[in-house]
Amino acid sequence: MAVFNPFGSGEIQESGTKTESGEKILVSFPPAKFDTFVKVLELFNKSTESIKIQSSNIIQKFGPAVASADVSTLFDNQEIDIEIMKPSKYIKLFKNFRNNEDVKFIEDNTNNRYIITNDEIKLFLPKQAMASDGDTLMPDFEDSESLFEIKIDKETAKQLISLSSGSNYVEYLIQDDKLKGIHVPDTAIYLFTEYIKDPKAKTLDETSANQMLRTGIFLSVPAEDYTIHIGKLKTGGYFSFTDCNTGIVHVNVFENLEDSTGGNLLI
Repeated sequence: MAVFNPFGSGEIQESGTKTESGEKILVSFPPAKFDTFVKVLELFNKSTESIKIQSSNIIQKFGPAVASADVSTLFDNQEIDIEIMKPSKYIKLFKNFRNNEDVKFIEDNTNNRYIITNDEIKLFLPKQAMASDGDTLMPDFEDSESLFEIKIDKETAKQLISLSSGSNYVEYLIQDDKLKGIHVPDTAIYLFTEYIKDPKAKTLDETSANQMLRTGIFLSVPAEDYTIHIGKLKTGGYFSFTDCNTGIVHVNVFENLEDSTGGNLLI
């Protein structure tokens, strides 16, 4: 049995530089790195009330799924906790930092806020007490079983996104213990390249698949390429874990899949 382990480990340092007035500088971004940071925030800005960065990791509810990203390299491997309230508003405001100066995130505990400044502009970001719920969003992958792995390049992703546009879900089609294609309800069947010449796969659809697993959030993060892992948790449920290589950071999307074989949904 192949064991699924999506997470690595790395050394994290603590932040703690002070301003001349004694305030704590959480992080100082060079201009290019700050631009990258804003682009990462945009990836997670999907009608959410806040974006939580805990121990330099973003773990966020993402529709029916959970999305995460290790952003410690942007923070020079420091352990940073920041919550961006009203991200749609502040992402737009962050784009006003256009000179060549570093952008500093300063913790202003006296006024219960963060100060974001490049010395020309000061932005004030409300500081909230963060609930440590990030660890509870991801399941325990210990002893989980890896079943399938699919790699999807950018061009294939464009096809699949176009085919599934407007659909509430798509289904992975499994035949003879192999993941051979995708079913877009009332629209299309897509066969993965290695099964195009498979005689049995030519007749594969939602009625002939040995098993179907339904996803409600398919290739939803814009990326250069994707690696989709499908497996089974030790509790018995099926899951997908998609590594989205955005070209900036790797965003991982976890989702519990529904077994929709024969039209019956089993959790």
